[in-house]
Amino acid sequence: MLPTLLAVLIALPLSALAGENPTDTELEQQARAKILAFSGELKQALSSAMQAGGIEQAIHVCHEKAGEIAQRHSESGWHIARTSHRVRNPANRPDPWEQQQLQHFLKQTGTGVAPNSLRVSSRVELEGNVYFRYMQGIGTESLCLACHGKDLAPATQALLQEYYPQDQATGFSLGDLRGAFSLSKLLEQ
Repeated sequence: MLPTLLAVLIALPLSALAGENPTDTELEQQARAKILAFSGELKQALSSAMQAGGIEQAIHVCHEKAGEIAQRHSESGWHIARTSHRVRNPANRPDPWEQQQLQHFLKQTGTGVAPNSLRVSSRVELEGNVYFRYMQGIGTESLCLACHGKDLAPATQALLQEYYPQDQATGFSLGDLRGAFSLSKLLEQ
C-alpha cells in the first residue's frame, strides 16, 4: 500500500507540471511512478497468494490477475506491461523496440550491471504517431525463483505447463535479468 501511495503522491505533482508538452524527464518520472505502483501491487498479490495457498495459488494469481493489475495502472494515456527475452506468456513477446532494449540490457548485465538499475527511454514514431517509450529491467528476486528458477517442483512444472504450454521463463538464477517493465504513451497523432 505504501509504495502505491508514494507513487501517486509523486505522479500527481508531475502530471500537473507536465501540462500538454511534458519533457522526457517528466515522462520518465511518471513512468517510474507507474512501475512502482504496478510492481508493488503485483508483488503484494503474489506474496499474499504464496502465504495463503503456496506456489499453486501464486501461479493462479499471476495468470488471472497480473493483466488486470497492469490494466488498472494503464491510465492517463499510459500503457504498462511486462516483457522478457524468455517469455512465459506468448502475448507478452517483445516488440522490435523492446527486443532491442532487452538485448542491450542483457549485454549490460553480462558486465555486472544490476538488472533493476537498467532504464532506457526514447520518443518513437510508429505509423505517423509519436510515442514515448520507457523500459526498466526486472531482476530475478528470491520470490521469483519458485516458478522462474532452475529446480522447480514437479507440481509447479505441471501447473505452468497447463497455464503456459509455450513457457520459456524458467531456469533463472537470483540476480538474473528476468525481463522488463515496458511503458508507452501516445504523445502526438
